[in-house]
Amino acid sequence: FPAEILFHIFSFLQVSDLSTVALTCRSGRSSVNGFVSSSYCTQLRNFRNPHPPNAPNNIGDVKDLLDYYTQIGVMFRRIHCFSSLSTKIQFLDSILQAYLCHSGFEPKNAVGSRTKNSNYKDFSKELLIKGSCIIGRLRCPSMFYFGHFLRSFLQRSSPTEYQRVFHSLVHACFGQNFWIRLTALLGKRPDECPEEELAIRLFLRRVFLDPHGLPLNEGPAWTDLSNSNNSSSSSRRSSTLSNNSDLLTSSGYISSGSISFSDGSFDMGSVPQPSTSASGPITSTPLIKSSKFTSSNVDNSTQHLSNSWPTASFLASILHSYPFVHQARLLFILYGPVHKGRLMWNIMCENTAADLKQLSACFGELGRVLNSLWLSDHWSACDTLAVLHEITNTPESWLAENIACILHSAGPQLASLAVQHKANKGYVTELAVILTSLCLVQVKIKEDLSGLLKLVEIAVQSTSNAYRQEFLDSLSNAFRGVIVDLYETDELDERLEDFSIILKAQSYFFRALLARVYEE
Repeated sequence: FPAEILFHIFSFLQVSDLSTVALTCRSGRSSVNGFVSSSYCTQLRNFRNPHPPNAPNNIGDVKDLLDYYTQIGVMFRRIHCFSSLSTKIQFLDSILQAYLCHSGFEPKNAVGSRTKNSNYKDFSKELLIKGSCIIGRLRCPSMFYFGHFLRSFLQRSSPTEYQRVFHSLVHACFGQNFWIRLTALLGKRPDECPEEELAIRLFLRRVFLDPHGLPLNEGPAWTDLSNSNNSSSSSRRSSTLSNNSDLLTSSGYISSGSISFSDGSFDMGSVPQPSTSASGPITSTPLIKSSKFTSSNVDNSTQHLSNSWPTASFLASILHSYPFVHQARLLFILYGPVHKGRLMWNIMCENTAADLKQLSACFGELGRVLNSLWLSDHWSACDTLAVLHEITNTPESWLAENIACILHSAGPQLASLAVQHKANKGYVTELAVILTSLCLVQVKIKEDLSGLLKLVEIAVQSTSNAYRQEFLDSLSNAFRGVIVDLYETDELDERLEDFSIILKAQSYFFRALLARVYEE
């Protein structure tokens, strides 16, 4: 057929049909490649315009567009199936340059080096209508669309090819050695370079991480904990915890001033402390782990989680290149809360979530990522606790209620691991504040306290006889300390609601505790 007739026929086909034609033979691939670069091709109308004038408003539109970009990725993968890897990288690079919201990307030296390379072909000139982003990089979905396109384009590629594509794209977009730039950023003070933090977050998440799947809330719920058997060995990896590794966090309190403890209770111990993180802290995370899980159940749950969030493997490969303090900072850069284009580093040390919506927005993704990396075996128990400690002490010690929030978001399994470690080490005062803060959080979001009571039981069972009475005394005094601290603030009249929530949490906690004792 003459090209014009063939292209006219192609114009009636769907993208999936064009992919099938490209798969048939060499002439089919050549014809489809010529068609998509011509003015006859209307199927790529959205693909040709990288930056839409408006962001999609509903989930249905987003899903349709993601399916669309996935199909386009499959089509171009088949068109370039016999191209060299360097040609594929040039193709992806030229497309990505058009899809970037340019703030923070593509320095002049990168552009200059590219134009000097006579072998470089800009595929985007044939395929795309280049334009600038007009709705802002936080709302513009272009990089996320490209991420889905890239994922389907690289499907069935070998790990070596995928790694080479990743390194080539990040180096081209940031104009220098990406790892040197990222390491330098992680070594700076939090919020010292907010623009660069946001650029790295958006690039890594939207292009490489999120298209494989957002972090999911896997494993048992908090209410499931109350149905588990009484056992002091309820954490998934308690046998791997070293007695010499002191791995949790010092605690402050959320909406009141702060109840803080010396940071010495969370020394890294046997966990290697990197020389670059002398001031590195440690974090607290989820508090619960159901003892009803047998080893086979844990294996099944782990396998299911790994399948549910395939991003864990890719993310872990990046994190393992860094010491714990830098892993914690990178995780916060990627999954910490953002407000008006800036990461909310200091808010964790100053304010707390007012309701479930704010809790989910600030701690949801971060908690789920921590839980996923542990349950999928990419982190050991010691690694998990060490990174948690670092997170909750960056840039300074978090308020106790915020520590409880990330524990609640991470889920009962990781929470139980953290509580058992605290109890085994005899850090009963800090443990009592974390438990009462967790009670405050769950009362605030109207969560059932049955799981928390089971966690208290695990804490009691894990505490040695020498510290058990001190723990019970600290538990009863923790609410009093918070109330006194709040009462002595200058803004008491403005914080009567906080005062009411604290009293309500204390009442609910001890009422539920007495009911449990009565039942037994």
